[in-house]
Amino acid sequence: MHPMRISATVPPAVAALNVTVYVKNTPIRAIVTREALEARFGTIGKTQSDLLAAYEAHSSEIAALVLDEFRRTHKQPLIFLGPRSEPAPQTCSQAA
Repeated sequence: MHPMRISATVPPAVAALNVTVYVKNTPIRAIVTREALEARFGTIGKTQSDLLAAYEAHSSEIAALVLDEFRRTHKQPLIFLGPRSEPAPQTCSQAA
């Protein structure tokens, strides 16, 4: 696997993480909702700091999810909306 960095922020008043995974200094962007995190990792508290705590606890798994979907679709930003029987996120093309 290539060297990788990952970061996340929580936009104010939004129940989602803005996640950026860097592979060879190339950013891969995703939005991961609270519902998507809870579907994978269980109940998360209601505050923004709870979202960041979930990210910190599961950053490796989140990065793997983002990378797998990016390799499959080659689109970004990736948008992970919520629970699914198969965790295939919604994607949209980035404007050029």
